[in-house]
Amino acid sequence: MEKSTQINASFTWTLDDLKTRQQVLNSNLGTSPNNFSSFSFFSRLVYGVLIIAIAATVVKDGQTIYSTIQSKLPLIGVYLLLLFIVLLTTLSIVQKRNLVENPDKNKHVDITITSNEIVIKTDSSPEIRWSWTLICEVQKTINGFYFFQAPHAGFWIPIRAFQSANDIEAVSELARSLTPKFSITTI
Repeated sequence: MEKSTQINASFTWTLDDLKTRQQVLNSNLGTSPNNFSSFSFFSRLVYGVLIIAIAATVVKDGQTIYSTIQSKLPLIGVYLLLLFIVLLTTLSIVQKRNLVENPDKNKHVDITITSNEIVIKTDSSPEIRWSWTLICEVQKTINGFYFFQAPHAGFWIPIRAFQSANDIEAVSELARSLTPKFSITTI
């Protein structure tokens, strides 16, 4: 790419953009939005409470743990199923609330991409400049580009922000040539 390359993009955050951005980030983390492991604190808490509850209901009147567990297995299965349903529902509600209340929603973003840097301007935030040397990975999806500064941190630019297919291809070429890792995903 020649040094005079400049691509301008502009968009306003929508709820769909925020959902897609979260999906790409979650796929990079190896979790999905509905995956129980995405809240490791809650999973540890649930496992701890579950172990205590099982131990409290199992060991009674000097019975062996093995024989007590065998007799209580259907009840333990029902408890686990109910607990799993409650946790998934709670996680889903929390994630939806976080998306709806996201401060980025409805903000206008202007982006300038050159062969030296990426400049991002939003309605209420100061201008941010990212040198290509700070970006470790770029993922192109069917909905946009995710620029990662670290494996779990980055910024999202939707495809609809670009004015033409040539601009999208120019960003892909810059990312391919200026970052250590460029990939195309189906998310």
